[in-house]
Amino acid sequence: MSIWLALLIFVMSLSLSGFFVFRDAKKFALNPPTPLIDLDRMYDVIFERLDEETGGSITPDELSEILNGFVVALDKNDLVSEDLLQSQIKKLETTLDNKTILEAIKKNSDRLDVPDNAVLKVIDLAFTYLGEINAVT
Repeated sequence: MSIWLALLIFVMSLSLSGFFVFRDAKKFALNPPTPLIDLDRMYDVIFERLDEETGGSITPDELSEILNGFVVALDKNDLVSEDLLQSQIKKLETTLDNKTILEAIKKNSDRLDVPDNAVLKVIDLAFTYLGEINAVT
């Protein structure tokens, strides 16, 4: 009798856990969560993709400062959301061009001494990376 009861409890717990796993898997497949942006990974990807001319004019600290300024510029325009619930994310109609971000980076960083074309290249690579991880459309 106790073996049957243990077997019944095992089968019921396995069935319930399977139900919840498949239900959540379906929910994530139909409506995936907001991608999380890892700044360290973004830094590494952009650093690898820099051409020789741009890479020669930027130090690693300057690249990090440009990326931090990039994120701050997006945040000031309400394009960064820390709300991970997909249903509560509002649709934003704001577009931001590279020149506006460049000016925001220069305004926020007094000690940044990098040519504008190098900063624009980093901004373009940052948007490319964000597009690859489906963080922007």
